[in-house]
Amino acid sequence: MDVILMIALISLTGSACWTDLRRRLIPNALTVAYASAGFLYQGVAHGWSGLTQALLGGAAAMAPLLIMYVLRGIGGGDVKWFFAFGVWAGAQLALQLVVHSILAAGVIALGLLLFRRLKRQEAGRGEIIGKIHSENLDEGQAERTTDAVAGVAVSAAAAGIARTASTTKGAMKATFPFMAAVAPAFVYVFYGQW
Repeated sequence: MDVILMIALISLTGSACWTDLRRRLIPNALTVAYASAGFLYQGVAHGWSGLTQALLGGAAAMAPLLIMYVLRGIGGGDVKWFFAFGVWAGAQLALQLVVHSILAAGVIALGLLLFRRLKRQEAGRGEIIGKIHSENLDEGQAERTTDAVAGVAVSAAAAGIARTASTTKGAMKATFPFMAAVAPAFVYVFYGQW
């Protein structure tokens, strides 16, 4: 892989990660500057063929994410970032990054949902334990009751994760900056390229 291309992709990804993780925003100035520089680079390095490949790369990277944007799964900055990335990297690498980023986002979202669910259950369990002890039950009764409540809560959590993730009002949502999923996907996809 070309050194200029590598530097551009690493700096584009690093800059977007930094701003998205800190402010949950990928600035338009970043994506427009990198997309413009990418077109310029591709045009100078590869002529009309490079410009065509840059446009196809940007469109290929952006298309699947437009669907996620319309469904409010990601923000507009993520879509524009992937366009700029595709301009530099081309369609094949950009699509690989899209797929791996979506998979990483799914893993992160499931982890967040599970963590939040368990955190809620633990808070509820603490309230129940406090109530049990305040009612002056003997220790054996309190322990059996606590274990039973915990078992029911864990079973309910396992069965209810998908339901709570799909409801709209009062749902437990796993929101996080999408670049948190893009960063590990970037490392995975490009590890073999260098």
